[in-house]
Amino acid sequence: MAHLTHERIAFESDGVIARITLDRPRHGNAFDLPMAEDFLEAAERVHDACTTGLRVAVLDAEGPMFCVGGDLQSFATAEDRSALMDQVTSTAHRAIELLTTAPVPVVTIVQGTAAGGGIGIVLTGDIVIAADTAKFKMAYTAAGLSPDFGSTWRLARDLGLARALDLTLTNRVFTAAEAQSWGLISRAVAPDVLPQEAESVIEQLAAGPTRAFATSKHLLRTSADQDFTAQLNHEAAAITTLVDEPAAHEGIDAFLTRRTPHFT
Repeated sequence: MAHLTHERIAFESDGVIARITLDRPRHGNAFDLPMAEDFLEAAERVHDACTTGLRVAVLDAEGPMFCVGGDLQSFATAEDRSALMDQVTSTAHRAIELLTTAPVPVVTIVQGTAAGGGIGIVLTGDIVIAADTAKFKMAYTAAGLSPDFGSTWRLARDLGLARALDLTLTNRVFTAAEAQSWGLISRAVAPDVLPQEAESVIEQLAAGPTRAFATSKHLLRTSADQDFTAQLNHEAAAITTLVDEPAAHEGIDAFLTRRTPHFT
């Protein structure tokens, strides 16, 4: 079991499942530079572990808040606000990019409010499971800032320009139920059910066909950049490669013999 515990981010991995936990609850898990650096180190560990058997990565948080975004106090007291902002965003953005493109499913578990950059962290997950009491708020323009952590890319594509602009410019709070109905998150469940629901999904993914997951994730996440014919070609090439791999042999045989597949 690999552990990494800094002041702001906790990381643990058993080689199959890796868990990154935002661990600055007294500050709403707000991102300052040390937290961004810890986050990047944890994301790099996930990236490296993908070559040695990792099958699922999990993002969660300690405390009543998931993440309130950037630590505005740290920017307010900085000698050079622009330089600090550049360091924090470039570091956190690299971590988000590594997790988003990782060839394993990433599951985000949202137990409380996510605001500002916290929304970008939430949306890093391929599957997002939230308590139905969780709330979301863009919050940036209220502080005279513009969004970061990838939220403009996701909101404009997932929600459409009109709703993305509404949420960003008015900073209105939206609920987990709304986020689910809009397709922004995967599931909204009762808080007392959240741990069991999340662990059930994590266990299912950890026992699944990792290469098929990686290929499917890549196809879906890059589809918006392709025209239809190009995407058909990518799909054909991918499934043609996978069909003769061990996982497909096992999956097809299990289907035909009506048994549960065992993927290694």
